Amino acid sequence: AGAASIASLTALRALSLCMEPPCSEGLRAVPGAWSALTGLTCLALTGHQAMRKLPGWVEGSWGQLQRLQLGGSHMCWLVDCHSPILPG
Repeated sequence: AGAASIASLTALRALSLCMEPPCSEGLRAVPGAWSALTGLTCLALTGHQAMRKLPGWVEGSWGQLQRLQLGGSHMCWLVDCHSPILPG
């Protein structure tokens, strides 16, 4: 169960799963089951200090992802090229 059970919400468009204050007890990785969340357009995963990188399947499975917030930084993904950019 736990965070992986969110994958059953296949119509999910936005998800915010944040730790406040930030701590190492949060997610260590994005659960593989979340690859089923193909309609996700906005994701915030802040405060999960043990999470170091996103899995390789993210670009292929989350092709509609437009906004991504990790740690204390904010990145936007361009829908047409999926290139991460920093807001200006």
